[in-house]
Amino acid sequence: MNNLNADQHRRVLVIDDSRSIHDDFRKILSPGKTTRPALDAVETALFEIPTNTDRQIQCEVDSAFQGREGVTLVKNALQQGRPYAMAFVDVRMPPGWDGVETTHEIWNIDPNIQIVICTAYSDYSWNEMVAKLGHSDRMIILKKPFDIIEVLQLATALTEKWRLLWQARSTMQDLERRIARRTSELSLTNHKLETEVVEHKLAETKVLESRRWFHTVFQESPIPIFVIRVVDGRIRDVNKSALALYGYRDEEMVGYQMAELDLWEDREKFTEILTILKEDRRILNHECQQRNRAGQSLDVLISCETEVMGGEKVYIAQVVNITDRKRAETRVRQLNRELERRVERRTAELRETVAELDSFTYSVAHDLRAPLRRLQGYLHMITAEYGDGLSAKGRHFLQRIAMNAVDMGALMDGLLKLAHLGRREVDRQPVNMTELMRESVAAAQGEASTNLRFVVGELPTVTGDPVLLKQVWNNLIDNAVKFSQHAVQPTITIDWKRENGWVWFSVADNGVGFDSAYADKLFGVFQRLHNRSQFDGTGVGLSIVRRIAYKHGGTVWAESRLSEGACIYFFLPDAGI
Repeated sequence: MNNLNADQHRRVLVIDDSRSIHDDFRKILSPGKTTRPALDAVETALFEIPTNTDRQIQCEVDSAFQGREGVTLVKNALQQGRPYAMAFVDVRMPPGWDGVETTHEIWNIDPNIQIVICTAYSDYSWNEMVAKLGHSDRMIILKKPFDIIEVLQLATALTEKWRLLWQARSTMQDLERRIARRTSELSLTNHKLETEVVEHKLAETKVLESRRWFHTVFQESPIPIFVIRVVDGRIRDVNKSALALYGYRDEEMVGYQMAELDLWEDREKFTEILTILKEDRRILNHECQQRNRAGQSLDVLISCETEVMGGEKVYIAQVVNITDRKRAETRVRQLNRELERRVERRTAELRETVAELDSFTYSVAHDLRAPLRRLQGYLHMITAEYGDGLSAKGRHFLQRIAMNAVDMGALMDGLLKLAHLGRREVDRQPVNMTELMRESVAAAQGEASTNLRFVVGELPTVTGDPVLLKQVWNNLIDNAVKFSQHAVQPTITIDWKRENGWVWFSVADNGVGFDSAYADKLFGVFQRLHNRSQFDGTGVGLSIVRRIAYKHGGTVWAESRLSEGACIYFFLPDAGI
């Protein structure tokens, strides 16, 4: 870890099951340098901007599409000595681990990585995340949708925070190794002094050399260090780093008591430290607020132990300046509060927009039904009154008009169902999924013109709205029946599984299937992947399934290959019933 290069702290891992999200993060965090030298030269001349200057940070971005894959990348990176500074982790990644579980596993491997949990829904409250992950300054919640500035600010602040933490740990580890090595050498020297009395003069010289070397190490250490006499509390020695941190000269500190120097913003903290030391207890990373000679505030971590030097009992106090880190943390908290305010405002706007769209859809579909009925009535009267007098072509045109009127009615029915679904509140209660599924299967078998075969078993009880979940089973089974009707033996298989906090159900058929590249379009309103002349329908059924899944806090997914059937998955949160 000590061999990290200057840019390694910019390593970022993105864990999200959506591939487009990974492309977005790369565009933001790793956009590449400018390729417009001529334009840059003009810009430099006009605005005095140096050329060859990166416009923003450059990060090395790696991708994982499930939690387990992300954990593997973190483990490999750590083994290779190239750890990630931070990770953007999506909360929703069915069917595997969710973002909170993934974060827990990542921290088990690399507790130093900074985590940004990305979510567009209220999957976990803050208290639930704390219960699972504990209080941590390494985690930030980022609500979707987010903009470029938010991501850049988080990436800049957190990777810099990770780098500063690494520097502090690395320096402490290096100092501990050097002290341990020197202690070993002193022990060896003492052993030689005891066993080689005849070489007393030579051993004495070595001790003097060792003391000079220790003094050099002490003075050149990047960590501020104080040596304080236990007997009177006066400073016996102080190194260069401490003088530089506090802005004093050596003679202005050595010989003075710590209480006589104007270093403490909180005198009670100083009294607390003295009490601990008098009880012969060590102090490790005690956070305090101090100030330098110029009156500037300092946030520091103080560690102190009692030692004996030159026959005298002393306190060895080390000070780590964390002022920059604390400022970075304060800035991150400010950004978090601002992000939360923006998300709340945008969420309210989105809810209002969705409500307006549902109302508009309902009004349009409802108001068009009366003109459509009149149109169908006139068509019926024309056919009855003048049908015999029309030519074959005229009767064909009337039939086409009638067919399109029927299709239009079906579309309006679909719109009304969607609008009604948007207004309906979920009536949560225990639901016997086996009973709902078998009712839908019986209805499909009764209406089918072919010999359908169903492979089903017992399903679990879940928490949800029985009316809405019944609609899900009707739509999924009707969809499977429709697209498998041309198979030699139409077969529909219904299965389920409980996994990682989810209960998922699947409806698979052996029908015509579809190109998986268009799976995302499958659940869109009025989206059709097959020609209307081959299979009827309005393209609303699966949209209703997705809307119901979302209202229950779940999701849907589809897998298929052309001519090999399709499988639709319906995910619900596991209520543990």
